Amino acid sequence: MSKSAFTLAAQRAWIDGEFRAARVRVEDGIITAIDPHESSVQSEKHRGSSSPDSGGAGALGASPSAAAVRGAELRVPDDTVLLPGLVDSHVHVNEPGRTEWEGFGSAARAAAAAGVTTIVDMPLNSIPPTTTRSALDVKRAAAAGSTHVDVAFWGGAVPENLGRLRPLHEAGVLGFKCFLSPSGVDEFGYLTRPQLLAAAREIAALDSRLIVHAEDPALLRGEGALGRRYDDFLATRPPESEESAIAAVIDASRSTGARVHILHLSDARSLPLIRAAKAEGLPVTVETCPHYLTLAAEQIPDGAGEFKCCPPVREASNRDALWDGVLDGTIDAIVSDHSPSTVELKRSGDGDFGLAWGGISGLQLGLSAVWTEAQRRNVPLSALLPLFTTGPAAVAGLTGLGEIAVGAPAHLAEFGPEEPFTVDAHALRHRNPISAYDGAALTGRVRRTWLRGSPVFDASTVSDSAPVREQQPQGCLLRRPVVSVLQRGEGAIPGSVYLPAAPETVLWGRSPCRTDPPVLTVDPGTSVTIDTVSHEGILEDQGSDPLAYFSAHGVPAEAVLRDAVEIASAGTRDVRTDGPHVLTGPIRITGAEPGDLLRITVERLDLRAPYGVISNRHGRGALSGELPRGEGNVSVFSAVEEREGGLVGTLPVTEGGPHAVVYPLAPFLGTMGVAADADVRPHSVPPGAHGGNIDINLLGEGSVLYLPVQVAGALAYVGDPHFAQGDGEVALTALEAPLRATLRFDIVPREEALASFGDVLGPLARAGGYLIPTGLDPDLDEAMRACVRAALSLIRARWGMDEHLAYAYLSAATDFDISQVVDQVCGVHARIRESDFEAVDRDAQR
Repeated sequence: MSKSAFTLAAQRAWIDGEFRAARVRVEDGIITAIDPHESSVQSEKHRGSSSPDSGGAGALGASPSAAAVRGAELRVPDDTVLLPGLVDSHVHVNEPGRTEWEGFGSAARAAAAAGVTTIVDMPLNSIPPTTTRSALDVKRAAAAGSTHVDVAFWGGAVPENLGRLRPLHEAGVLGFKCFLSPSGVDEFGYLTRPQLLAAAREIAALDSRLIVHAEDPALLRGEGALGRRYDDFLATRPPESEESAIAAVIDASRSTGARVHILHLSDARSLPLIRAAKAEGLPVTVETCPHYLTLAAEQIPDGAGEFKCCPPVREASNRDALWDGVLDGTIDAIVSDHSPSTVELKRSGDGDFGLAWGGISGLQLGLSAVWTEAQRRNVPLSALLPLFTTGPAAVAGLTGLGEIAVGAPAHLAEFGPEEPFTVDAHALRHRNPISAYDGAALTGRVRRTWLRGSPVFDASTVSDSAPVREQQPQGCLLRRPVVSVLQRGEGAIPGSVYLPAAPETVLWGRSPCRTDPPVLTVDPGTSVTIDTVSHEGILEDQGSDPLAYFSAHGVPAEAVLRDAVEIASAGTRDVRTDGPHVLTGPIRITGAEPGDLLRITVERLDLRAPYGVISNRHGRGALSGELPRGEGNVSVFSAVEEREGGLVGTLPVTEGGPHAVVYPLAPFLGTMGVAADADVRPHSVPPGAHGGNIDINLLGEGSVLYLPVQVAGALAYVGDPHFAQGDGEVALTALEAPLRATLRFDIVPREEALASFGDVLGPLARAGGYLIPTGLDPDLDEAMRACVRAALSLIRARWGMDEHLAYAYLSAATDFDISQVVDQVCGVHARIRESDFEAVDRDAQR
């Protein structure tokens, strides 16, 4: 049983673009199953009665406001629908620097109350703005540990950082926002048309996104005091300003191939431009906001600065045309553009629209406001939901969010579509009690919200007489994914056979012996794709709970490998006697016999996760007795990031600091072996003639390892995946992290093996133009001697070189590297350049 598991039974759950009865199983923050739910309610696609999907206002039946708990099953009330967590890709949090306007804590609480489980923070109006990597670090530090929902970040493109956007991109921002007119704050400048083109070109080269506040400054009129009449303010920002700027953005995309996104579309007259761009195949998306779909200029009172935003709320006829864009699919997302400020700033100049801060606080009310208007127009809820979920997720590049699907994070919301309420700005969870919706009568309210299966909002705990019962903030800070997490069965599987990692297919702490039954049998020449799991993060000194361990380092539950969780939970390892490594069960290669060589070709290595761990434990390491200091073991989390177009490992200079130190990745499998000719499974740590934990970092893609077969069928196994390792591996482990390995298994018959390499008594590798003999022994000096003897034997057998001449060659031309020096067996490997012997006639030497 999972440590955290429950089932939500709903008569109406939004799954695969329709409402249907379902039981949604959640385990450890992930949706693990979706089963039919016995119910009299049919799929909403086929219902004819009044329902959220019919546009009517009929009741769905009375039910308690909170789901009744039935063991591990929660029943979603019949008058509510179960939705995926909403995504809001346009939120101004303003922390640090203007936290009195809004901070991460208050914004996240408002989001959770709206059913929003992921927000993307805009690069302004915080101080500093997110236009440099260091500014992003400051903002992430401000958000860390204080947010109840997940938060990702946009970067800013301003005149000062054009040509230098890559560091922000590599630090994980989802894309870059720019203004084509003054932003309203001095620290975030706007781009001219030539600068727009330059930004688009640079962002296209990064394969990122350019998101644009599109108003043409040449067509804007009036600055400073304008008076209290809304019409006077509206006249200063005519529709033509949007149309002109949007045309320029589309032209920039056409010229550069950049993905572009139009922010907060207010002007419906620009929709034909956007439709035409999409029909042309340009990578153009567009959003609008709840206030443009629900408010109208004719209804805005004079002096009501809470309604001011840029671009402005326009006339009712314009609103009607925007709805056409929603319904015909032109508009990709509906997002809040939550841009709050203090009450005093919103009411500057005694209601003067020219002096009031421009921005609407609407994060908590978006779905309710739009659904209320939709019902008035007989628009079904099903027409809206993609624009609040998968639409903004796609705009931000956050794949896998905004849907109820197996494998997705359990971000969920319970929404009562027929529940009426009146907005009270003082009761909202935004920091400042001012809202354009204050006093509005809305229909449709979020009752509960879950983030990775944990409750982050429950309306039943909120009342005027009782304080809000706060949960511990559980939100993660998201980055642009540089590595796709490869869960079992997901992503590319290039081999003709696939071996997943599961408790029944792996050995933990022991390697196979001759009596073990194979978990897989293949013919020679077969390519097998194998999911490997690292022991780091699942060992007892790390809590034996990879979800808890990695979440403590900011890894979302959905980015923790489920097979690692299963293996840790199975607990098949005896901590007193077994080694640490997770290895595949034995793979039988048909026809392999003792005396043959098994040739393992590393065809492909794919990172399964964007992180790993480096440990110094068990009193081992090159400085055993000196490090680690203190009683406990030391494990260091290392994130994988993109720098200068390539993937690197990262480390902080000081504990808890930004990851400023980078080092290259060179993935390889630390363990590749064949079963020992014994009746007892060997410990996973010491390598030997059978291979095993040899930790040679040259065994990356394109390399070949030859192993002397010990038993019939070879019974090969692999594991101990690494992203990087320095020769010597001085701390005990290197960057240990999971890989998806595609390997080809071949047999080299004994006669051919003897002719090619002589009598191979231990692991022999070929990589990068080198032949690589090995030496293994508990004593490093003896391991060195064994490697020299293996190298001499190889040179004499392969090229017929006299022993004393081969010895001289090794001394003059061959590097002997320490593979590992810190464990039960030390390893040394030699690098013999094959090109040095190109002129040797091997046949003549025989």
